[in-house]
Amino acid sequence: MAIVRMRCSIILCADEVSGALVVRRAGAVGRLLAFCRRDRLDRALAAGTPPESGVALALRAQALTAHDQRVALRSSVETLVLMAGRPAPWASRWAILSARRLDRVAGELQRLAAALSDPGPIDVCGLARVRLLLVDGCGPLYRSAADPVDDLREAIELAIVGLQVQSSSDDRRRSR
Repeated sequence: MAIVRMRCSIILCADEVSGALVVRRAGAVGRLLAFCRRDRLDRALAAGTPPESGVALALRAQALTAHDQRVALRSSVETLVLMAGRPAPWASRWAILSARRLDRVAGELQRLAAALSDPGPIDVCGLARVRLLLVDGCGPLYRSAADPVDDLREAIELAIVGLQVQSSSDDRRRSR
């Protein structure tokens, strides 16, 4: 009989009673729950909730800060920059995005892509904001070309600010 060993993630979390950081193990169920609840967890991380405040948040932060996730987010933002000012190909998934709207914020999108390309440390708050900007179909990225772009500019700027590693989480919350 073969023994199958499940992969286990080791994470740091704040203890509920003392608030001190403690080492926790998260198995397959914990990782699955973090994956299934990723949108809710990303919203919490984007709002400035510390990742160490819970096992699921810590696992989600670990996934967001992985190198391949950072590269994928940067690639998606760079694709938006390329789409700016170009009409969407017929029957393409680009059709749901307004090229005129993207063209009006192309400079901000380039700054966001540059911030994601920075080799230094990046805060998980900003990564969560970038991901939500890209995937939230009701968010400012997916609005009509006729709508003003102020909300989209603000969302991009908040993501850029959120990417910067702050000295405390209070600074990050004030920037929202």
